[in-house]
Amino acid sequence: MNRYLLTDDGTDEEYLIGVIKELAEDGQISKKPIIVVDLTPHIFKENMREYRLPISKDMIGEIWTLEKYAGEAIYGSLAEGGVIVLNTLQFLADVNNTTDYNKVLFLLETHKQNDDNNVLILLDDKEIQKEELDKLNLNELEYIRLVKDPAIIEKYSGKGYSKIFILHR
Repeated sequence: MNRYLLTDDGTDEEYLIGVIKELAEDGQISKKPIIVVDLTPHIFKENMREYRLPISKDMIGEIWTLEKYAGEAIYGSLAEGGVIVLNTLQFLADVNNTTDYNKVLFLLETHKQNDDNNVLILLDDKEIQKEELDKLNLNELEYIRLVKDPAIIEKYSGKGYSKIFILHR
């Protein structure tokens, strides 16, 4: 598990190892997942004992796992052990300060494992389900916008969504 060390010293350097153990015990991943940091995948070989992820514990903004079928669709057989998505605080701040949402992050976010599914996805002003999204070619989209403001969400729907993705072709 040394391959999952952070740049910290002491017990904080093993923070991610603890997260991986918990997620593996919960059955969400194996003990050898791919780690995607701010959209950059880190795939670890057995002989990479001295490598550390280029982040510290206090830089981490969120950690979640990707649904198995989505991980394998994106990363192929390399994702057999699961995919952990780790976004830094700076990355999340940058994402929240842009009007155009990243297509890869959108794909990852809409396939979070064990997500509460309170996300509305609108394609050309029509609600679509995740199954329809999986058939969509994201390269055909003109833009993706993320809405998190509760007042704006309420205008689109009164169903208690936590966020809305607006897609336009």
